[in-house]
Formats: sequence, C-alpha cells, structure tokens
Amino acid sequence: MNQDYEKILATELASMQAPEFLSQVDKDRFNESIVRMIEMQTLLRKAIYIIQNATIPLGLLKDFEGIATDYNKLINLIDSVKNPNNSQNISKIFESIRASHLAFFEISSSNRPMAIINSIRNYEPFFDENSIKRFTALNTDLENKNKRAEEILSKLEKPSAERVLSNYAEEYKKEELKNNKKSNVWLIAGIGTTAVFINLIIFSIFLNWFPSKLTLFDTKNHVQNSHEIINIPVLLIKALLISLIIYFIVFSFKQYSIHKHLAVTNQQKKNAFDSYTLFAAAVGENDIEAKKILLMSLAKTIHESINTGFISSKQNDQPLIQNVDVGKLLTGQLGSLNH
Repeated sequence: MNQDYEKILATELASMQAPEFLSQVDKDRFNESIVRMIEMQTLLRKAIYIIQNATIPLGLLKDFEGIATDYNKLINLIDSVKNPNNSQNISKIFESIRASHLAFFEISSSNRPMAIINSIRNYEPFFDENSIKRFTALNTDLENKNKRAEEILSKLEKPSAERVLSNYAEEYKKEELKNNKKSNVWLIAGIGTTAVFINLIIFSIFLNWFPSKLTLFDTKNHVQNSHEIINIPVLLIKALLISLIIYFIVFSFKQYSIHKHLAVTNQQKKNAFDSYTLFAAAVGENDIEAKKILLMSLAKTIHESINTGFISSKQNDQPLIQNVDVGKLLTGQLGSLNH
C-alpha cells in the first residue's frame, strides 16, 4: 500500500493532546486545528477505502496521491508543535492548517481536491458482505471521531468567547492605567509651570528684572541730563516669554483633562466587561433572552460617549476609534455566549 495512504489511515488525530508548554490560547488553536484535520481525514480515508476495493484510472490515482502527500505534510506540521524549540513557528503552523482546510472545503468549481475525491467516489464498487462489514466498521469509526471532534469544538467555543471578553477588559484596564499616568504627568507639569511663572513675576517685580523703561544720559554745557524711554525690545521679549509660558500652562491642563477623560472612559468600559461576566453567570446558561439583553447593554456602554466633566460636551461627542474592533467582537461572540 502507498505509504501516504498508510499514514492517513494509521494516524489517530483525535487522540492527540495539546502540549502542556503551550499557552491556553495556543492550546485552543491546537485543538481547533485537530478538528479541521479530522474533517479532511474523514474524506481522504473514504477515498482510500474505495481505491483499495476498486479499479481507479492511473491519472486519477496520481492526482489523489498528491493530495495525500500534501495532507501528510499537515500531519507532520501538527506533530512538530510538540517540539518546544519550534514555538516561534506555532502561529504559522496553525494558520497553514486553517488555510488548507478552507481550500479543501471551498465551494467552487475550481476546488481540485474535492473534484478528485468526488471522481474517486464515482468508482465506489458494489461490496460483498465482508466488504460491507468492513465499510460499516470504518464508517462507525469515522462517525465516532467526528462526534469526538464536535465535542472538542463545542467545549472550546464558550470558554474561548469568555476569554476574549476577559482579554478586552484587561486591555481597557491597561489603557486606564496608562492614561492615568499620563494625566498625572501633565497635571504636575501644569502646576509646576504655574508655580514657576508666579515666582518669576514676583521676583521680576522686586528685583526689577526686564525693566520696561531705559534711562539714557547725555551731557550738554557740562551738565549731565537723563531721560527715560520705553524699552520696546525688552517689552517684546517679556510678552513673548509670558505668552509661551501661559500657552504651555493651558496646554498642560488641557492634556491632563484629555487623558483623565480617557482614563475614566476606559475604566467604565472595563467595568462593563467585568459586570457582563458576573451577570451572565447569574442569569444561567439557558436564559438566552436575558443574555441578549445583557450583551446589548454591553455594546451600548462600549459605544456610548460619557460626560466625565474633564472635556467639553462637543469633544465628548466625537466617536472613539477603539470602539470599532469591540463592536465586531461582540457581533461575532453573540452566538457563542448564548449557547
């Protein structure tokens, strides 16, 4: 028998377990990849069984051997995940399996693998009693593996969705802390600049810094005369310095208000995600309508602008760009959380 066929028939993907050194996210992706490969393996095994019991044209066999070879490369890839030294390529491996699965089951007239498998199935023979028993046993085995794959997938769906919500809550918490830190820096800068500015004004008055008048002396008929004129260059420099300092003070307090507003906004959104998890657990698994209402409330909180009092109402009406990805997330996770 062809070695590629033997490997496809002998490899028990359902018994493969994700390595312990993987993160929880990578473990989920590993199990999802196993499910995808089992779906492809099911069709390949049926085709191999027909090849073993029927006469298939040589050209069609060569085409199928290429498909079998490509599939065994995926088996080698998923097996390489067990090697800790291969951790940098794990994401590429999972993505390669996902892309192969999509191409394998693509609904298109140009789907060559599916066309070849369907052509082989046209040669399915009329089996005798022993062949029927073998086929029935094989089919039962395949159905059990598919059932196992569906169970794995169903177990992954809800924890994965809840973990995504938890991750977003953590991201909002990070944004809250970052904006709080920035707001404190700008507040200190604003207060410090204001204190320095006030001290400069006081010292300039008492110590006569930057005098606005200039005294000129001249001698006429052996008599020294003096008169004062306005020192325009000094006045211009003084006005420029005062303007720059006042501008920086206003700018500092405005930046403080912006970052404080963002910190409070992110805090509210983090609390919304945390509250959703608690309320969803309280209403129970079967109350789908209540969960939908909770999810709608969460979406409204995420997208709704709040008046924190740190910025004007006109600025507060501006939509936040960071809400877009969360809206897509909530739409995609609705089905998973309601099951």
